[in-house]
Order: sequence, then structure tokens, then C-alpha cells
Amino acid sequence: YGDIGSITPKTLTASLVGSVSKVYDGTKTAVLSATNTKLTGEIAGDSVTAAGTANYSGKDVGTGLLVSVTGASLSGAQAEDYVLASNNYSGTIGKITPATVTASLTGVVDKIYDGTTTAMLSAGNYALSGLVAGDVGSVGLNDPNSGTYNNKNVGTGKAVSVSGLALTGTDALDYTLKSSAVSGAIGEIDPLAISASLTGTVDKTYDGTTTATVATSNYQLTGVLAGDTVKVTGPKSGAYASKDVGTGIAVTVSGVTLGGAGASNYVLTSTTLIGAVGEIDRKVLTASLVSSVVKGYDGTMVAFMTVGNYALTGVIAGDVVSLNDPTTGTYNNANVATNKKVTVVGLALTGADARDYTVNSSASAAIGTIHP
Repeated sequence: YGDIGSITPKTLTASLVGSVSKVYDGTKTAVLSATNTKLTGEIAGDSVTAAGTANYSGKDVGTGLLVSVTGASLSGAQAEDYVLASNNYSGTIGKITPATVTASLTGVVDKIYDGTTTAMLSAGNYALSGLVAGDVGSVGLNDPNSGTYNNKNVGTGKAVSVSGLALTGTDALDYTLKSSAVSGAIGEIDPLAISASLTGTVDKTYDGTTTATVATSNYQLTGVLAGDTVKVTGPKSGAYASKDVGTGIAVTVSGVTLGGAGASNYVLTSTTLIGAVGEIDRKVLTASLVSSVVKGYDGTMVAFMTVGNYALTGVIAGDVVSLNDPTTGTYNNANVATNKKVTVVGLALTGADARDYTVNSSASAAIGTIHP
């Protein structure tokens, strides 16, 4: 006997079978399982496997993608009994599925109340998470410019919803959106500024004060949107610019407030109003004759009056008002008698505050006596 025998390795051919799949990750790396490699020529019962570096032909999503193995080598209990026909082999068994990314809303979506739920968004209100590093500049959102507030009313932290989201960019096909609709508490609706003013006439009879009584009908609002219920609820008093009688007097009202179902969606440009709507009418005074008017019979009806024969009622305390106190009047006849009717005409007011009053121009009373 002698060591003269030689057994050469048997040649095996490796190929790829089945399928290999992954979610898009921006790389070409393929991870094969043992079942993805088929060895042709292996003797039954032997344990031999082949493995190497596997890569897809490209990084992008697709099916039937070419997967190539390079630098393959054999392993297993009988590996030394075999040799590969080629250390490189490939097959169209690859599949890359889109990666899921999530869209969200960020920042603030703000507007002034306009009675609608329409929200206007900008590109800065959108965020996209889940992109592979390097794809940030090549994948984006279509950034719809409008969405919807949860309601039309003024408020902060309001829910805004947007639908119709889609991906754009050169690598958009490598991704899928988790949802094409998104919402976030980024909404803000600010009150709409409206103007209040005074209208009609704020009228009173002179009372020596500047107090004005304002009715609901003396207020008007400008700028309230159609369909909204908004009104001025107060105050019910204001101030005339002067206490004196006149028309077109400036009336000032402070602390104006809004009421009504839609009031919270509005704000007044000013809570102090001034309008030339004031009117103060003269106060009516009563002039009367008092005491006695006495004379001796002279054949005439002339009555001689003194300041003490006049009384004036209704003057407000502190006002300077008096009668002109005519010096003569008229008896009802020239005959001797007591409790005779005396009449005075041409009565008028005098004094610094006389213009704020009016008085009867004549007065009569049974205060006359004519002696024989």
C-alpha cells in the first residue's frame, strides 16, 4: 500500500431562489436566509451551504429586483469536499416595500374671526417624520394651503384638520404616508374688531345734572357678520357735555360691553363712545300770585304789584332763576270788593340759569282788595 490516491473537490453551482424582502431603508443591503441559496451538484446527505455579501441592484422600492451575491464561500461539514463554480451569483428575487412616514401639524394657524371654519396653512405648518437620513431634501409633503378648524369660534389651541396629504419629491415613491389626513391643536382664532357708536336722541328734561339715560336703541354696531347675534348690553347711563338746555349735545358713554350669542367672537375698537346725540329740554316752572293786592277805589282796574306778590316753584336748588315781577296787573273790575281776581301778564324769567327753564306767561289769583 501507499499514499498515492487523490480526490478533487466537486464543483457546485450556487443560485438564488424564493424571495427576499425588506422595508425601504435607503441602502442596497439584502439579508438572505439559508433557503434563498440553492446549490446544484451537492451529493445527498452532505451538509454544505454557501453565503456571501448580498446587495440589491438599487436602493429604491420595487419587486423582481436583482439581488447579487459576491465573495461567496462554502461552509458546513463537507465544505472542503466542494468548490463553487463562481463566488458571484444573482437572481431577480428582491422586493423593497415603502417605508411608512408620519405627517403632523406644527406651529400656529392663526386668523381673525370670519364666521367660517376655514384654516389657512403654510408649508411651515407641516412636519414629516420617519425619513431615512439623506432623503430629507428629496421627499416632502404637498402642503395643502387650507384645512378646517373644529368650529368657527374664537379660541386658542383649537383642533385643525387637513386632508388630501400626499408625498412629493424624487424619492417620494420609496415612502407611504401613515395617513393622508392629519389634525393638531395648533389653531387660533382672534376676535374681530367692531365699532360701536351712539345714534338717535338721548333726551331729558333739564334737571341740573349731566347724567344721560341711554337706551339700547341708542347704540349701533358696525362690522358684525351676517347671521351673528351681537348687541351692546350697556351701560344704561352716560354724561352730557353740559348740564344746560340744548340740542346736538355731546354724550359720552364709558364701559361699553357686548352681549348676545356671538359676542365672544368680537372685540370693540373702543369701550368709550362719544356722539352728538344729546338733547336737554327746558324744565317747566310755575309762576303764581300770592299775598294780597290792596288799593283804594280809584275807578280803574289797575292792580299795583310788589315782589312779594309773586311765587316761583320748580327751580332746582343752586340755580339762579327768578321772575321779572311786573309792577302792575289787572283786577277783574274796578268795583270795591275783597278776594277779587287779579291777573298779571308778561311774566318772564331772569337770572343766569333762566335759559334752562320755561314759565307760564300769565297768572291769576283771587288776591285782590279794593276799599271804598
